[in-house]
Amino acid sequence: MKKKLLISGIIMLSFVLLILSLLITTYFSETIQTHIIKFALKQYNRSIPGEIRFKEFNGNIFQKFTFHHLSIHFQQQEILHLKSLSVQYNTKSGHPFAHFKNLRSNQITINQIHLDSLYTHITSNPDSSLNIIEALKPIRQSANKETKQSNFTVNLPDIQFKNSLIHYQKLNSINRQDYIFHHLNLHSSVKLNNGEISAHIHNAAFSYNKIPVKLNEVSFKQDSESLYAKMMQIDFGNSQITGQFSQNTQKKEFQIHINHLDTHDISQFSRTPLLPGIASIKIMGSQEKNILYAQAFMSTEQGNLDIKLKSLNLQKQKADFLLTFNHFNPLQFTHEEQLLLDGQAEISIQNFNVLKSKLKADLRFNQIQFQDYQLTKLMTQIEKENNQAVMTLFSNIATPMNHQRPFELFTQLKLQHLFNIDQKLNQNMGYEGWSSFRKINPGDFFKHEKLNDSIDLELSFRGKGLNPEKAGLTAELNISGFSKDHLAGFDDFKLKIDKQNRTISANLHLNNIKYDSLKVSNFHLYSEINTDFSSPIFIKHPTHARLTLQDIRFNNYLVNELILVSQSEQNNKTSNSFLINSSLSAFAGDSLNLNTNFTFNPLNLSEVLINELDILFKHIRVKNKSQAKLIFNKPDYAIEDLKIAVNKGHLDIDARFKEPDQIQADIGIKELLLSDFNTFIRGIQIEKGILNWDIKIANTIENPLFNSEMSLNNLIINTDSDSINTPPFEIDRIVLKLNQDTENTFLNTNLKIKNESILLSGTLPLYINHKNIINKQIPDKSKIFNLQLQTGNTNLSQFSHYLKPKASIRGMLNSSIRFYNTLTDIKTEGQLTVHQGQFQYPEFGTLLNDINISIRFNPNKIMLDSLVLKAGKGFVTADGIAFISLKNGFSLDSLDFGLLANQAQLLQSPALESKLNALLYLSGDQNSLMLSGRSELNDTKINIDKLLRFNSSIELTPPLLLKSQIPDKDSIHTRKTISLPQADKIGMNVLVTIPKNTWIKGKDMNIETAGSVQLIREDKQIILNGQIQLLRGYYSLYGKRFDIESAVITFKDNKEFNPDLDIKARYRFREGNERRILILTVGGTIKQPQLAFILDGEEISEPDAISYILFGRNMAQLSRQEKSSVNNEFNAGNLAASLLINSLTNQINDRIKDILHLDLVDITGSNQYGNTEIQIGKYFGERLFLSYFREFNVREVNATQQETMNIEYQISKNLYLQSQQLSNQSSGIDLIFKWEK
Repeated sequence: MKKKLLISGIIMLSFVLLILSLLITTYFSETIQTHIIKFALKQYNRSIPGEIRFKEFNGNIFQKFTFHHLSIHFQQQEILHLKSLSVQYNTKSGHPFAHFKNLRSNQITINQIHLDSLYTHITSNPDSSLNIIEALKPIRQSANKETKQSNFTVNLPDIQFKNSLIHYQKLNSINRQDYIFHHLNLHSSVKLNNGEISAHIHNAAFSYNKIPVKLNEVSFKQDSESLYAKMMQIDFGNSQITGQFSQNTQKKEFQIHINHLDTHDISQFSRTPLLPGIASIKIMGSQEKNILYAQAFMSTEQGNLDIKLKSLNLQKQKADFLLTFNHFNPLQFTHEEQLLLDGQAEISIQNFNVLKSKLKADLRFNQIQFQDYQLTKLMTQIEKENNQAVMTLFSNIATPMNHQRPFELFTQLKLQHLFNIDQKLNQNMGYEGWSSFRKINPGDFFKHEKLNDSIDLELSFRGKGLNPEKAGLTAELNISGFSKDHLAGFDDFKLKIDKQNRTISANLHLNNIKYDSLKVSNFHLYSEINTDFSSPIFIKHPTHARLTLQDIRFNNYLVNELILVSQSEQNNKTSNSFLINSSLSAFAGDSLNLNTNFTFNPLNLSEVLINELDILFKHIRVKNKSQAKLIFNKPDYAIEDLKIAVNKGHLDIDARFKEPDQIQADIGIKELLLSDFNTFIRGIQIEKGILNWDIKIANTIENPLFNSEMSLNNLIINTDSDSINTPPFEIDRIVLKLNQDTENTFLNTNLKIKNESILLSGTLPLYINHKNIINKQIPDKSKIFNLQLQTGNTNLSQFSHYLKPKASIRGMLNSSIRFYNTLTDIKTEGQLTVHQGQFQYPEFGTLLNDINISIRFNPNKIMLDSLVLKAGKGFVTADGIAFISLKNGFSLDSLDFGLLANQAQLLQSPALESKLNALLYLSGDQNSLMLSGRSELNDTKINIDKLLRFNSSIELTPPLLLKSQIPDKDSIHTRKTISLPQADKIGMNVLVTIPKNTWIKGKDMNIETAGSVQLIREDKQIILNGQIQLLRGYYSLYGKRFDIESAVITFKDNKEFNPDLDIKARYRFREGNERRILILTVGGTIKQPQLAFILDGEEISEPDAISYILFGRNMAQLSRQEKSSVNNEFNAGNLAASLLINSLTNQINDRIKDILHLDLVDITGSNQYGNTEIQIGKYFGERLFLSYFREFNVREVNATQQETMNIEYQISKNLYLQSQQLSNQSSGIDLIFKWEK
């Protein structure tokens, strides 16, 4: 027995020793531990979907060990990899199995857990499961296994991650989102004690999308009754976040503070790009007994936002919100546009089921501004109950057009059956409402002060359904409130949409519309559209519209009526579309009558058919001969088959343009009568002329190629329609050819007048294209041109009847002149000659024969080789040379011209006759010319009376043609002018000799003169030096003859025209039977004459001298009335002026009679008082005479002036009726009976 016990003891001891030997071997052998771990891991991998692997194991699992290249594989992918995992136990006791003692006391401490270079790819599936959890989840789990609460205490004081990467991928049915955290380094500690968890992150750092993130002192603690978390600071890029959260059985509290939120740090989390910006956000809240209170405050550079959740009761489904906007822009981080909100929104919700919920919202905003649009004093109330809602709104609205005068908006909207039973928006909801816009100023929107007004718009609508094709809608728009200043008879405007009856109608009736210079007395628009509202513009059924305008006035133009009628019709080409057929008619008195008809497809505006075009403007009839087509089918635009009759002429146009710049056009004008267009031409009248013109254009608008040929036949133009003596201007034929290639424009013109041709051909200094026209580079001043002007044996006599007054010219003209180079530096070369010429001016008695002229043109000079002509028995010759420059205009560089005249009879008429001997020179340059030489006037006779009557026609106004060419002030353009030498810049040094036998004659005079005067011009003034003598003759004044005994007028060499006078005249008369002689002497100067009177050798006073001249006796012998006449007519010391006034008055009276065709002209003046009297009269028939009398005072402008109008009618030989109207408004009628003894 003992032996058996001993044997058993030995065996047990041996087994214990064997087990102890194995444990000791295992503790100290890495190889054995590695095999054991691999065996255990292999068994574990069989129980999970994934697989855990490692390449190498170092250390001791009971003290410190390291796994190298530890990884987890799932679904043939590596989802986790660790370069190394190091774990170290607490070994302070020094006993190799000390931790087993701790396990026995439910306590474990792992001093260090270090993870180096962790990489994990975590995927979140659409069902929210994670791939790493699925990989480690046991395949078989035991059922009915109760989990007992662990009493273990686990202490992990040192957990570290180094240089790790976490890739988190979120998958859904549409797309995926990737979040990658680089360079993760973390130091933390964790403790689990009897169900209580406490964790602390001492520091952590990683980068997300290149944004650095740092965490400092983040704490977490949870037990069975409470939860507490606190973040001391998280740095996310430039943003900083702090916060805390606490929870117990009674209350939850949380607080998050983002001190500095930079939008750049969170832009990758946003679906839309974020703009740069900084914000500060505070969020805080609490929850007690199922009621949540919260507040969020955001402060930004563009205002603040305060959101208060006053209460949220999930159990009772009730919530109250208050939103406060303080000049806050909610778009500041997402849009460049600015939306500024300033106000409050208070919202209350009961029952979170949208069908049964009650909602009440009260919005009050002081200001809402979006860009330049602004709403002020906005008040909105929204109430929803029982699936119905009502919204009312009031606001002042200001836009960029009316920011100074905002209008008012009132709106109410009612919605019914908002949501379906599945709590989705009901597409068949009902709605009705109205909007009122008050105090709208049209002048603000049209930017015209003349339209300033205050009008109202009312819009009401009712409908059902949101689908445009199925919805039923009725709407009506009314406009009212126009003042009488703009629309005196404004009734109203109504626009009505009735989808139930499938109609849209509009009715507008206005009276007396005024806009700037436009006035319309009656405006009526009615339109009705039948539609099913299914197409984009709703129209598929018959449509009718009519617009009527009456009495349309624009400035001085009047259109009596304009009517536009449009209706739709079925398109025969396609069953799916329709056409609009429109007719426009207008008439303006007898001057305009317009009728046109055109067709287009409103769904495809690529083609417009012109069916009819009939315009009668005054006497011009424009009518189409066939249907034309306008094409607007991008990129093709065209006018096809436009054939128009213009009275008897024709206009055909076929043109096509293809984007970007292809062009092709054929334009033809046939047999157009230019006389039809005299109404539109000022200054000339075209009596005859037929125009034909063919134009062909091709290629591009930047490089057009064209051929143009114009012919104008039998042109007759009357240039002076007021004069019956001026013959019309006649041109047999004009042919103008204009061609252009890719570089040049060519001109070829043939002008034929009375079978004489004038040719002009060559290249022009221009290139016609779109760019040059827009930039106003036509003509091109830098482009080389070459033009040749040529005439051959042109008879100048055909131009004689165009000369005035009644002058004539003859001779043969030959020319060949070339103009070339550029417009800034024109050069010429060629020759011009006139042979066997003659010039006659009958009114002056001028007859020049055998005129021969030869002129040569060189690039920089003009040479007058010869000018020879005969004048009476004398002749004139001239030659010279001029050096010119045509750079940027004309300038004369130098001139050398000489003229020789020998007994040349240039003037030979009853009014003026003279022969000229002269040797004159004209030389100098542009700024300084000098005329020098000598001249002699022989056999000169001047008839003053006939000379004053010369050229009886006086033009009081410029010709119409000239007036039409005078530009308005607003249309004056700066042009380069040709700079010719001005007359005041021509110096003069000419000796003028007047030999004897030079007579000045008239009905009151006959005087012979002689003398010589040197004419000198310097500094724009003419200096005379010399004498003129009155050799003999007489002068008559009031029928009294004064014989000239001697007279000398001396011109001094000074700049002031004030010659010395030395005149002696004798007047012989009889006083009773006594013969007497009165001698008048005039001395001094012409400005200060000195008069003396000598009677029979004795000097007498001026009044006595005047008395002798007028009455033949002295003053003492005159009656009182005769003395008064002497004093009134002549004032002492002013006799010379009085004599001159009376002499000129006689000449003027006769002159005005002839010009104005009057029967009576009487102009009298008194030098003493400055009075002038004018009386004119005219017979109308043999019995009626009309006269007008007016008195003027040139010294006293405000003096009372008499004005009288007389009408005299001869009833019979002796009986007259006379009526008189005076300026003082008094009048009278006299019946006068005359008889002769």
